[in-house]
Amino acid sequence: MSIKQRRRGMPNAVTQGSRTLGQTGGRPAQLFGSEKSAGICPAESPLEKTVGQLASLDPRVISVQPQPFTIDVVSGTFFHTREEILMHRKSRGQSQVREREYTPDFGFKLIDGKRIIVEVKDKRFPCPSPYWDKVEKARKLMRSNGYIFCVISMAYQPSSALVHNADILTSLQINFKKTITQAHIEAIDAYIGKSTSGLGEVAKVAGLTLREAPILVVRGIISADISAGHLGLLTPVRQAYGELQHLEVLRYEE
Repeated sequence: MSIKQRRRGMPNAVTQGSRTLGQTGGRPAQLFGSEKSAGICPAESPLEKTVGQLASLDPRVISVQPQPFTIDVVSGTFFHTREEILMHRKSRGQSQVREREYTPDFGFKLIDGKRIIVEVKDKRFPCPSPYWDKVEKARKLMRSNGYIFCVISMAYQPSSALVHNADILTSLQINFKKTITQAHIEAIDAYIGKSTSGLGEVAKVAGLTLREAPILVVRGIISADISAGHLGLLTPVRQAYGELQHLEVLRYEE
């Protein structure tokens, strides 16, 4: 969270499901807007924020839920609220949070009905084997309850294309208010044809600023490789004909 966000009254911690986000290691909560979540969506790290943003853009994902539940891997119990888990800890006598409890980073519901539970990890910082032993117990419990569990592993770099573009695209997805008319779309189609063009030129045809032009990528009017580089003046784009496969960046395999 930036200093500006703090000055605007953004919280350092947010209660989400069974967890209080933003208190682990003293880190402030990372907040982002998502049309597929209940308003402002909290995450515990910048990498989690980026993954949540990419899921919010992904046409296969219809809902994004951070920290969907906590599992006691010994009893096999799922908890969906902070109150539930606190009561359960009292009943255990010894809390043993680190040994017994596992809370995934996200729950995604896909358009085909699959329920994906996601662990986000920066591949440069491996976790100790006892942690993964706990995760494996949790995975089996989730699978028996109809969830698909996967680990999304990326190396977070603040200046990387995906981080930069995820921020821009999700912001436009929520905040863009102008109308893109059928005439604009036809003009874009006529200009690009069957070839590629630069995003800056397409922006002019659409009557948009370069800052606004990525909305055309979000809407599926044009497509661009959002992992190849920062969306900008010379970004090569093609007609997308309403398709959004270029936003299917994440992989949800077990």
